[in-house]
Amino acid sequence: KAMLGVLCERVALRQNKAVRLTISQLDEFETLNEAQQNLIKGIAVQCIRNAIVHGIESPNERNSKPPIGQIIIALKKIHAGQFQLEISDDGRGIDPVSVRAALLEKGLFNAAQLADMSDTQVVMQIFAAGFSTQEKGDEDAGQGVGLDVVQENIRALGGHLRLASKPQQFTTFNIQFFAHP
Repeated sequence: KAMLGVLCERVALRQNKAVRLTISQLDEFETLNEAQQNLIKGIAVQCIRNAIVHGIESPNERNSKPPIGQIIIALKKIHAGQFQLEISDDGRGIDPVSVRAALLEKGLFNAAQLADMSDTQVVMQIFAAGFSTQEKGDEDAGQGVGLDVVQENIRALGGHLRLASKPQQFTTFNIQFFAHP
């Protein structure tokens, strides 16, 4: 918990953003095996970085929102042996138009291929290895490593991801998985 708080503060400071991290319902974390704990930590680290760099706006861009962006991480048991990890931010959300433009610009898809893809299919490309919407990389983003790690960790957990996002409002990663002894 403390490590994630320090990470959030450092990334927010480097990105000139004001962010509050709330971590709740982590009591169940200790019941998971060490491998699952490490996978969850990896997911949380990448989602925090991604939320701050790509999602949370700078205080003067937040318009009708509070000037301090919110990231909320919650882990809870939803059934016997089944858990839900939810990571949400109140940032700019994922804009399919911007993702399409980045995919085209980087030559990952041509215009005809992108025209045949639904917004959901386009948005899911954010998990592709090497993909970033950042034009140039820094220590927090743009290296093409990030959400692909999240996807790999979710697979390693045997989990299932539901992604919800609304442009200019929020993004939520909802990951469900079963505990392993």
